[in-house]
Amino acid sequence: SPLGPPLPTCGSAVCTSPFFELFLLLLLFLVPTALQGAQSAPDAVLKSVTSNVVASLKQDKDLADDPARLGDLIESKVLPVFDFSLMTQLALGRTWRTTTASQQDRLTAEFRTMLLRTYSGMLATYRDHTITYKPIRYVPGDTDATVRSEVIKQGSKGLRVDYQLTRMVGGGWKVYDVKLDVQLFPQERGM
Repeated sequence: SPLGPPLPTCGSAVCTSPFFELFLLLLLFLVPTALQGAQSAPDAVLKSVTSNVVASLKQDKDLADDPARLGDLIESKVLPVFDFSLMTQLALGRTWRTTTASQQDRLTAEFRTMLLRTYSGMLATYRDHTITYKPIRYVPGDTDATVRSEVIKQGSKGLRVDYQLTRMVGGGWKVYDVKLDVQLFPQERGM
């Protein structure tokens, strides 16, 4: 196939690692239910959705054990704020330009499905995590913004997560990139 090997699928399994779990939980809780008006600062929008999603989980203790309802929660509150087309373009790099419109649509849909499944699995494991936001440098009228945050799971080191958002035509913000501050290969000191 011109796109290379088939896309990996997790099926009903959840692909996780300790850092990936924290990343997905933060991502899930920081995305707005709907992009609020063009006047909203990106960090205010993200803080608002955090409280909304956490409130839904705390209000309905059975929600985490119902995959269909979790999927609905993610569909309605999380996925609408991602620019999946731009995210898929960034993931594929130069390859994106060599794909047909039909292939691009399929890849974007598969990426969206993969995130839905992964977030559903991660949301099912949510327990009280602490999420803090760093001060944002943002000027109204900016078209891109970075929201810096940290997720701390009790007994674990904090995980820094930076969200790149873009202002959409007509206002509102969408997430198009997420950066984790994770050292994949820690080095031993004193060797």
